[in-house]
Amino acid sequence: MDLRFCEEANEVMENSMKKVFIVEDDIALCGEFERELQGRNDYVYSGMADGATKAIEQVKNNVPDIIILDLCLNERDGTAFVTELHKYFDILPTIIVISVIEDDKVIEKLYKMGVDYRFSKHEEEFGVPLIIEHLEMIHNGLRVPKLKVACYTD
Repeated sequence: MDLRFCEEANEVMENSMKKVFIVEDDIALCGEFERELQGRNDYVYSGMADGATKAIEQVKNNVPDIIILDLCLNERDGTAFVTELHKYFDILPTIIVISVIEDDKVIEKLYKMGVDYRFSKHEEEFGVPLIIEHLEMIHNGLRVPKLKVACYTD
């Protein structure tokens, strides 16, 4: 077997995988994301930060395709993080907000700032599997509407 071919195939596979970065101060939730993304061939967990300042530094050095962002962080909130992202990127990565905040004005502001999706942590259906399912729909080219409160009901 040609070793060059294997290296090229691995590189193509890595390049087709979407890098997911988590900005969340709940370490258990970060761990759950990391476990859910392990072993997948479409997404790779590219790291996490528990605050906006750390996240900006990491994202600048290793640009993810998708950022999952909690708004309530230990230092500086998620909106400050998105504002800061605009200083470094002309085109933002896909941003999915997960938060307990349900204020319509805050949510509207987030969408205007470039946030793509939002999930409420208060929703009964909220959880990492739901967010991964949402990512899969986006990755597969399905048109997923921006929802004020992203929850799925049948």
